[in-house]
Amino acid sequence: KLASSKATNFSSKALTTSSVKSKYKILTASESLEYSSGSADTTGFGWFTKWVATGIGRVPNLETGSSTAGNLEADANNDKVVSLKELYNYVSVNLPTDTEYAWWDPIGQQHTQVWPANDNFPVINEYVAG
Repeated sequence: KLASSKATNFSSKALTTSSVKSKYKILTASESLEYSSGSADTTGFGWFTKWVATGIGRVPNLETGSSTAGNLEADANNDKVVSLKELYNYVSVNLPTDTEYAWWDPIGQQHTQVWPANDNFPVINEYVAG
């Protein structure tokens, strides 16, 4: 079935302004018509991937393209869970401040997108042995 009468119509602003609940969760590196860029050719990571990994508790090794365990940097409320909202906020704040990213002009920026907006869906949690 390719189409449904129950299909949701999305506007171009759906990824930033919609809070409609869905079983689907979307986090993208850039807006429509923007390139998702980075330094993968020299570090093994794109910039978006680097900040997502750091946010969910991975420490990227930019020389080898691997990672090791780290802290849940995106866990803003320190509840040992990174929600979709927290990860989006963390990446959105850190991506444009990346020192490798700083050479970009205002036209060349990429903007992280999330849908649904403000969703506290748990992306990852820290296992604590008890």
